[in-house]
Amino acid sequence: MRGRTSTLKVAILCFEKDRPKLEALKEILGRSYEVEFVDYSKDVWDDVLQYDCIVAYLASGIVVRGICGRLRGKWKDPAVIVLDKPLKHAVVMLGGHHGGNEVAKKLEEAGLKAVITTAME
Repeated sequence: MRGRTSTLKVAILCFEKDRPKLEALKEILGRSYEVEFVDYSKDVWDDVLQYDCIVAYLASGIVVRGICGRLRGKWKDPAVIVLDKPLKHAVVMLGGHHGGNEVAKKLEEAGLKAVITTAME
């Protein structure tokens, strides 16, 4: 998890209006990690990429276009998880072995299905 020595820092990236429906997820993740809401704006990417893991309640296209060109390498980038709108799936897009799979599996406590694509899991 990017060489962490302390608690994983997780950003729940969403539109401010969506925070209420994500409170339960924040509470569940908060039992194991440091979790903060980060409100989406087109200028948020440089700041949000400083977290260890990004859980995005946004369209995957928004996330891909936002991080594209800002990624530095497998061992430096945060894990990225995208949640679908009905809150049924947590899709690990980056950093599965660096915290993403662990966080996605934790989200199963809220009823989401972790979608893990790494070969070893």
